[in-house]
Amino acid sequence: MNTKPKRCCYPDCFHCPYVDCRWNSYPTSWAYNHSEPEKLRDKRYMESEKGKEAQMRYAQSDKGKARDKRKQEKKVKSGKNAEYCRRYYKTHRTEIMRKKREKMETLKVGEKVDTN
Repeated sequence: MNTKPKRCCYPDCFHCPYVDCRWNSYPTSWAYNHSEPEKLRDKRYMESEKGKEAQMRYAQSDKGKARDKRKQEKKVKSGKNAEYCRRYYKTHRTEIMRKKREKMETLKVGEKVDTN
């Protein structure tokens, strides 16, 4: 972190909201990210069974579905979805073509024959 934290009130460090704040006038002498312990705690929770259940409930809720929809729209607008599709097609081309061929053959076999 190369900038002063948002809620840090240096030089009045006695009223700083961070317990272990290391901000001082020499930013090169410190390199501390205040959100690191929070991220570690969140990561541990999200990897636990309780956290996974909470993620699952959220994903199935209306808010979670709206989030997924926004993410998908953002992907399409930015062009990342098209890029992903191109890469996937490039690596799985033979498999895709084989499945298409099989599908076309089943359609030919299953077509109704006109007896007129």
